[in-house]
Amino acid sequence: MSDSINKEYNNIRVWDLTFYRFDDDGNELKDENGKVITYRAEIDCQYLAEELNIEHLEVVEDER
Repeated sequence: MSDSINKEYNNIRVWDLTFYRFDDDGNELKDENGKVITYRAEIDCQYLAEELNIEHLEVVEDER
């Protein structure tokens, strides 16, 4: 990553979080088709990024 990008974009926020449910044995809750049921929380989760810095991040290549 170039130095100009690091200097301009040096703040981190949460974009998206996905949750799922599981039982005491670690088995995911699935729908009738066997797909894991996922959830989103409609609350502010920005606190999760408070201790992160750019060096902690890794680009997700398959989503670009």
